[in-house]
Amino acid sequence: MQTNSNQLELLSNLNKSFEDDFYKYAKTLQFKKGASPFYPDDLLKHFYIVVSGRIKTYQINFENNKEQTIFIYKRGGYV
Repeated sequence: MQTNSNQLELLSNLNKSFEDDFYKYAKTLQFKKGASPFYPDDLLKHFYIVVSGRIKTYQINFENNKEQTIFIYKRGGYV
């Protein structure tokens, strides 16, 4: 998995000091396809940057059991 900030547009213009601080506190997480770092009604406690793959946020309409996609985060996206 890529962790070099120069490989992500979001982090490409960081100065070295900020980049060092960023990676001091950052950690890489991996999720299996279909798994989610988010849970309904939970406040996000972390800042996520998508390094590879996608994260889909959605809600389910319980009246008709249909899923409504809210947003799809792709490489370089952040939540």
